[in-house]
Amino acid sequence: MQGLAKQIVLLSGSISAGKTSLSTRLKEQFAFHVLKTKEVIQSLARQKFGQEIESERRAMQKFGEDLDKDTKGRWVRDSLSRLIRDLGAAGPEAML
Repeated sequence: MQGLAKQIVLLSGSISAGKTSLSTRLKEQFAFHVLKTKEVIQSLARQKFGQEIESERRAMQKFGEDLDKDTKGRWVRDSLSRLIRDLGAAGPEAML
């Protein structure tokens, strides 16, 4: 039997919509790997400024919007691509 193809599930929604709860359950029940844009934003801020930005919602949103403009939205795709590359050894069983 052939393995399942890699699956990518994108969760999007307003504040307190349950994205974190759902991603936690997917991780626990199905061994999904989770990429949080909040963590990517902080990582990219450390690269750019040498430190994280304030974890306040407006500051994070502003930096994310600036990243969208500067990269034409590619920062999320590139982060996902890096995660997939790093998970390469997990083969087709890796789910995101």
